[in-house]
Amino acid sequence: MQERNKKMVSEEHMSFDGFCDYIRIAIGQNLGSEYIVSDKETMGYNDCKRRGLVIKASSINIAPIFYLDELYDDYTSDLKSLDEIEDGIITAYYLNAIHTNFEVDLLSNWKLAKDQIVMRLINYENNKSLLEDVPYILWNDLAIVFLCMIDEDNNGIMTTLIDKSQLEKWGVTDDELWEKARENTRRLFPPVLHPMNEILLSNDVMFDEDIEKVCRDAKLYVLGNKRNISGAVTMLYEDVLEEVSRTLKNDLVIIPSSIHELIIIPNENSDYEALKGMVAEVNEMVVNPRERLSNNIYIYSMETKTITMY
Repeated sequence: MQERNKKMVSEEHMSFDGFCDYIRIAIGQNLGSEYIVSDKETMGYNDCKRRGLVIKASSINIAPIFYLDELYDDYTSDLKSLDEIEDGIITAYYLNAIHTNFEVDLLSNWKLAKDQIVMRLINYENNKSLLEDVPYILWNDLAIVFLCMIDEDNNGIMTTLIDKSQLEKWGVTDDELWEKARENTRRLFPPVLHPMNEILLSNDVMFDEDIEKVCRDAKLYVLGNKRNISGAVTMLYEDVLEEVSRTLKNDLVIIPSSIHELIIIPNENSDYEALKGMVAEVNEMVVNPRERLSNNIYIYSMETKTITMY
């Protein structure tokens, strides 16, 4: 590895384009000529463009992408220096390189991949372009999409969105994908219920541990999963809402806080229009556009064990 070429950078924060160029050049100089470092703009969820850094070794056919949007936020908030960001990307790249052969095998072999298939909920209308190329299931105003979980480490979870061409390579049907995703997501992303009145104390309660106590002591709950990512899909788990409603002896109002979590309240004379207005306002003013799920709310019926959109 070449010795790092330290550059003088203005004390004022550079623009996003300048930041991306600086990181690309710095990492390219650090890794040397055997690597190709380029930036790439991709379309993320909710038609939000994302800027990524692609690092490709000359001897490997696949290349990971490291998204720079959040790292730029860390930089402008002075949470990380440019050197720390550069070091973090290079370290993550080398860790990822260890699993490269496994990733290739996983994406070419359904027997290896089938236990790593998971599902995620996204907004249907806001993702129509993305959905043209991927298998999905329409659910109310949302779409269930499928991912393959490649790896997990201290930096997070590595996944890849499954597109139609990948499904053809595996030779499996949409129904097979759905069945494995239902099974795996509940296992790999177990649900967690947070009583809202204690959430600032980080008093998380695993769903299977003490659900009765949580529901007795609180009137507002946050439902997500243990990994704190893409937790809105927990409302599709067969047992979760059924057990909460049975414990509360009431129907439930489900408020989509984001793609990562849901707010659950007992349906006691709820003002649906007011709640929808609140969701729309919070989405517009607070939630990252990439993480918005819906401006609608959902009602779980204890009697029919079904969810309807309002």
